[in-house]
Amino acid sequence: MKKMLAACIVLCLEACGDKLDPGAVEDLDLAGQSGTWDEAAQVFAEYCIRCHGANVKGEDRNGAPENVNFDVCESASAKADKAVFLASGGAMPPDDGPSPDPKELAPIQAWIEEGAPCP
Repeated sequence: MKKMLAACIVLCLEACGDKLDPGAVEDLDLAGQSGTWDEAAQVFAEYCIRCHGANVKGEDRNGAPENVNFDVCESASAKADKAVFLASGGAMPPDDGPSPDPKELAPIQAWIEEGAPCP
């Protein structure tokens, strides 16, 4: 099982590796960020929910898992750290959509650092 998981991780990193920059997340300036769901949700709405929206179905999801919805706080809370990591490196959204500038991810990162609480 561990070998299969390791192989999956390697394949994912090979597919996206040239886009990922974990340093971009570490360098985010969180000054002035309140770390609230409302602020994080605005960023998710702009960049993520066209594929990761609870009301988006089938092919319109562009391969996004059905259970990963960034317009539902509980779902967003569970996947926010991965979303910031992938978006900060340009791996998300896919090539057909605009990627946020890493500094635009600060509201989500601040929310994560507050424990990603839902109202």
